[in-house]
Amino acid sequence: MHDFDQERSAVAWIAASHATQARSSAQSMDVATPAAPHDYGLYLVAAPADWSPALAERAHCRILFDGLLSNRAALQARFANRLPHDPSDADLVAEAYHCWGPEAVQHVKGSFALLIWDGTRALLLCARDPLGMHPLFYAEVGPTLLLSPSIDALLRYPGVSREINRAGLVDYLARRWLKPEETYFTHISRVPPGHCLRLDRHGRHVSRYWDPLPPERPPAWIPDDEVQGRFDALLTQVVERGLALGPAGVNLSGGVDSSTIAMVAAAICRQQGKEMPWALSLVFPRQDCDEETVQREVATRLGLPHVQHRLGEARGLEGMLAAALAMSRTLPAPMSMLWRVPLTNLALVGKQRGCTVLLTGEGADEWLGVTAFLTADLLRSLSLTGFYRLWRASSRAYPLHYDSQNAMRRLLWRLLWNYGMRPLLMAGEQAPGGLASARWLVQQRQQRRATATGSRVTPEAWMAPDPTLRAQVTQRVEESLACDGGVARPESFYLRDTRAMLDLPQKWMTHEETFVLGRRTGLRVEHPFWDADLIDFLVRVRPHVLLRGGYSKALTRHALVRRFPDLGFAQQRKSYVDRTFVAVLSPQAAPALQALGSMRALEEMGVLDPAATAQFLENPLAARGPQGWGLAWNILNLEAWTRAHDRPGA
Repeated sequence: MHDFDQERSAVAWIAASHATQARSSAQSMDVATPAAPHDYGLYLVAAPADWSPALAERAHCRILFDGLLSNRAALQARFANRLPHDPSDADLVAEAYHCWGPEAVQHVKGSFALLIWDGTRALLLCARDPLGMHPLFYAEVGPTLLLSPSIDALLRYPGVSREINRAGLVDYLARRWLKPEETYFTHISRVPPGHCLRLDRHGRHVSRYWDPLPPERPPAWIPDDEVQGRFDALLTQVVERGLALGPAGVNLSGGVDSSTIAMVAAAICRQQGKEMPWALSLVFPRQDCDEETVQREVATRLGLPHVQHRLGEARGLEGMLAAALAMSRTLPAPMSMLWRVPLTNLALVGKQRGCTVLLTGEGADEWLGVTAFLTADLLRSLSLTGFYRLWRASSRAYPLHYDSQNAMRRLLWRLLWNYGMRPLLMAGEQAPGGLASARWLVQQRQQRRATATGSRVTPEAWMAPDPTLRAQVTQRVEESLACDGGVARPESFYLRDTRAMLDLPQKWMTHEETFVLGRRTGLRVEHPFWDADLIDFLVRVRPHVLLRGGYSKALTRHALVRRFPDLGFAQQRKSYVDRTFVAVLSPQAAPALQALGSMRALEEMGVLDPAATAQFLENPLAARGPQGWGLAWNILNLEAWTRAHDRPGA
């Protein structure tokens, strides 16, 4: 396993806004003594040479920009007459602010953290890119507001509390997610993606500045006959931006998503005479489909140099859990997935071959597919033909284990009940066909599943045994459910769920983890399907176009079938690595537990009951079935992370 430079991720810029005067220097600014109230400013406290934001100074205005400005050329053309000879990204943002004022953040595109201080208005704006590819966190020390893309950097600043968010740990184990602004440290918060933190004399306020599906108005649907052409052009543009960042690699799993990125990247490089990107593939054992062959054939036919590692070669199955726990200890949040170690090592193999940027297919599941909640809309309108098409497309997209006929029937029932009748009835609507009496089904199922339903509010008995913590967790969940009930939502269930994907903290945290590891390895990771312009387009594509021909991800699948007619992309289903996950966890959980000794940190913090936790970890499969191994991983992962970060008195 490669050793990752943890120190490098902690050495990040920190800016401060506070009621003080400041003395400046070329690369850093020292906080001085407090001045008059509301004498706010924006000062760069620390800025290492290899990670400094772009700075711009204007009359009574200071701008800090860190990241990638993807519409640089457009802004440069617009403000050409007012720019210095070689403008920085911060210079361009300064002109945008001069032109549009606080609304300027809506005209900045890319992956970035942006800070604007306007002394005339005594206004501080702190914005993060629409999809959270670039982190931005903040903490308070007395009258000072500290801002940084690195939690580790903030934790090293004098006076910043290291107190761990105990309620957040319980939420993690209960498979709930933190509040949008929360981190796993009580006194460090995040600026959510697509949001702007505004600080002025009236206080602090966080609001969304980017929303491709505002709930108060219907979407402006893209004409069906324009969709494919405009999508192809947008995807090409996004991939081209990634390739412009330097020699590239493509994470080629052999699935529809990554194969599409590889195909588009190869076409661009061939057309522009660029060096072909490396195809980097990880082969998982015990897969239901043979992606190893598809990986090799796609790379060969596209003319891509190819690195193909079996999971055991990239790290080795033996000891993988221990390696994952070791990496998790170094991260500012518990690691998101077991496969981070082999994937990161594979990325470093690409770096050894000259790659400085990696392109992935992540995000296609969220934005190229169709949410199953479309069922509720189809039933509401009595569109049986539309429902049949959705069911058929779903059956072709996901693996059907064991008896395919029974699996098809189970899928049919899940769609009809979980994503159709139940949402309609729970919303208080008349059931399709006048079956108002069907409401009793909801009540009966709720009664039979009272324990499961109640667990949404009350933690399981062996979680949060500390009464104070348990009360706090219960209150948090109740407040969250009450808040959800008061949020404005689109009338369409399909659009509700599509929009909800913008507000998934687990996605933000995964992107933040990717960012940290990218900084450590010196590789920039780009996810073309997580592009704001592309998503703004895709959410306005009618679902039947995304299911054209009866297949999910039709916008990319049909192009792959034309390019590789014999590789089975028309029938390819989504691949899962559940069996490999169990194969790693089942023999390694006991040694990992023995190495840890006990869940001491979580028990001392009142997060877990010692006896019940020990009993569960003796046989997770017997306690929970196959899902037990997932919970076992979460417990071990959280314990390892908590021990590394729980430093009383620090």
